[in-house]
Amino acid sequence: MGTLKVDTITDEAGSGAPDFTNGLTRPTPKSMLYRLTSTVVGATSGVNNTIVFDDVVFDTFEAADYNESTGIFTVPETGLYTITNRVAIDDNNGSGDSISRFINRMQLDGSDYTRFNDLRLDAGGLQTAAASGTVTVSLTAGDEISIAVFGITATTYNIASGVAGSWLNITRIA
Repeated sequence: MGTLKVDTITDEAGSGAPDFTNGLTRPTPKSMLYRLTSTVVGATSGVNNTIVFDDVVFDTFEAADYNESTGIFTVPETGLYTITNRVAIDDNNGSGDSISRFINRMQLDGSDYTRFNDLRLDAGGLQTAAASGTVTVSLTAGDEISIAVFGITATTYNIASGVAGSWLNITRIA
C-alpha cells in the first residue's frame, strides 16, 4: 500500500484554502421511534389492520410526519430509509382452540410493499407471538408508510402493547 500526501487544500474556485472557521459538521440522521401503549382488542381477520402507534419515544424529524390518528408516516424528504418494526399479537380470547396465522406487512401509499414475516399461534390456550422485521428502501417525499397486521385464520385477535409489545422505528440514512 502507498501513502497519500496532501500538500495543499484549496476551495472549489482554487483561490485558496477553504474557510473552516465554523468547523465541519456531520449531518445527524433523522429518526423516530413510536410504540403502542394500548392493546388493540378484537382486530378483525381478512383485512389489513393498520397499527396506530400512540406513544412518541423520540422523533428528530422536523415536522409532524407521523400521524398518531391514522398510523401513517409521510416521508418528509426523498432519500434512503430503514424501517424496523415489531408486532406482538395474542389470540384474543384465551381459548387457543385453533391454529391462527398472521402476516406483518409494511404498506407504501396504501398498498402492500413488503411482508416482514408470518406469525403463528398454535392451538392450546392463551398464547402470544411476536416478530420483527427491517427493510431499507428508497422513498420519495410524500410517500406514505404504515404497518399493518393481516389475520389469515383467526376470527379476532389482539395487537399487544407494553414493553415487549409493538413498535415502529424509521430512520433516514441517506
